[in-house]
Amino acid sequence: MSYTEIFAFKKTGEIESIAEIRNSHRGAAAVWSTVEDRYLPKKQYSRIVLSEMQDIWDLWKRDDVSLTDKIVLLSTFDHVIVEKEHIPRLIAAFRAFVGQTSLPEQADAIAKIQDDPDLWAIGWNQTSINSDDWTNLGGYDEETDEPIPYDFKTGELHWRLFSFEEKPTKDQ
Repeated sequence: MSYTEIFAFKKTGEIESIAEIRNSHRGAAAVWSTVEDRYLPKKQYSRIVLSEMQDIWDLWKRDDVSLTDKIVLLSTFDHVIVEKEHIPRLIAAFRAFVGQTSLPEQADAIAKIQDDPDLWAIGWNQTSINSDDWTNLGGYDEETDEPIPYDFKTGELHWRLFSFEEKPTKDQ
């Protein structure tokens, strides 16, 4: 059965899988369906089925979308991380989100590690049916015949979930 995988990014540079929440359809897909129903005009079929996902993904930009829903929606995006100092807000949003999802289970798993002194951030692989996750996004070592974990200290693939709240400075 598919699952949503949660990863811990350690200050040492290690990336460790900390939870596999069963049935990934209760993760990102359930969130997308819920926010679509909550904020977008009804269609005969879901935008997920119609491959019109951008309408759903762009909801985080709208002023009429609650902060909780923005945080939850952004957590489903590829290559997003949540730094340790923002984990309590993430957990609160996951627990406050109204919908039939795996978010309460994800919140419980994240809460168990949030006080780890070596923790820097967390990230997700929203569905195990794909082959890319943080443990192999760094490429492939042909000499050792092993995947290379993503190097979040030097890599430019990841982005910070709560960066959407940052206001540009006058110079930007």
